[in-house]
Amino acid sequence: MQPLSDTWLTISFYVVVIGLILVFRKRFQWQGIVGLVHTNLGLKQMKSFACKHKKLLRITGWVGIVLGFIGMFVVTGMLFKGFYIALTKPSAQATFVPVLPGVKVPGSPIKFPLFKTLIAIFIAVVVHEFSHGLLAVINGIRIKSSGLALFGPLPGAFVELDEKKLEKQKPFVQHSVFAAGPLGNMVAALAVFLILNFAIIPLGNHLLKPQGFEILEVAKNSPAEKAGLKPGMVFQTINEQPVFDVETFRRAVKSLKPNDTVIFKGVSGVYNLTAGVNQKNASQAFLGITITWHYDQKLLPWKFATVFEVLKWVFIINIGLGLANLLPIGPLDGGRMLLTVLTSIYAWFYVNFKTRHKKSRIESLAKRKALKTWTYVSIVLVIVLLITIALPMLRNLGVPI
Repeated sequence: MQPLSDTWLTISFYVVVIGLILVFRKRFQWQGIVGLVHTNLGLKQMKSFACKHKKLLRITGWVGIVLGFIGMFVVTGMLFKGFYIALTKPSAQATFVPVLPGVKVPGSPIKFPLFKTLIAIFIAVVVHEFSHGLLAVINGIRIKSSGLALFGPLPGAFVELDEKKLEKQKPFVQHSVFAAGPLGNMVAALAVFLILNFAIIPLGNHLLKPQGFEILEVAKNSPAEKAGLKPGMVFQTINEQPVFDVETFRRAVKSLKPNDTVIFKGVSGVYNLTAGVNQKNASQAFLGITITWHYDQKLLPWKFATVFEVLKWVFIINIGLGLANLLPIGPLDGGRMLLTVLTSIYAWFYVNFKTRHKKSRIESLAKRKALKTWTYVSIVLVIVLLITIALPMLRNLGVPI
């Protein structure tokens, strides 16, 4: 359960954003729930960068194709694994969840903080679209426009390519353009990971020491909730054992067994709870809390922990956006890569086994058959995805499924 102030902040944000969208709706070009504002924002920078690094980007394009198809198989496997878990393990948490900043999705193992997630989404989408644009430029594909986008109430950006010219390109060129977005997200995630682990975290460890641990989330009907623990509470000991770093916390929790009495002490007071049974390992205890380290922000002239948290979410959202776009579904990058592959396969089949057809007829038949197969695959995967997302949510809400 979110603190009341967080809940009202989230509700107020979405009400204000929806209100602004309604007031200024005529300034957007709407494609379903996606609103676009066409500009030339960033086009000069995109073309300049592409011209200076053409050779590097061509190599990156080839790398992107290989990693893109590998990523497609990986994320599709993850989807079917999540689908299997959702069907066979009613108590399991969701493996695929929609990103709704500020909203704790029922069944989700994590909550996306409002403003930090919004910043991360905007950065990830800009990186994604900019990457598409770079590979389009080096392959001579015109960029019609760029600009700001609204995905419902969520901010983003877009790059509009000359789709007709893109369709006329060779398959490997199309694949390199499609895969560029997810690859850009992975590169950005790697960059942030390096910054966090080799700059931010070492600097933080040098300047600050944790002043205990802070509870971020409390699971519904968990031992922690029954004991009265709430998000925002800060403690320094578990069963009289000081807990100021990852290792001491792990040791304290690992030593607990089901039905053990657990005593939390700290600036938020003293709380006793009885440990439950861990569903993954019946011999281990379950408390039902998610924690983070509590630092004294007064020790730094700026919000060090906030910078860390924003970068952490930039890393997570880039990984998520990159992988999600590789799902072979409809208009996603993975879906467009699949359609291009299917078109090439059907064209090869008609050339080698249906030689009576003219070239123009072969191209038409190949595109039509590929589109039909691609549509069936997309429909099946969308159904699988919706079930994978919906089942844990509904069960968490108490629906008997």
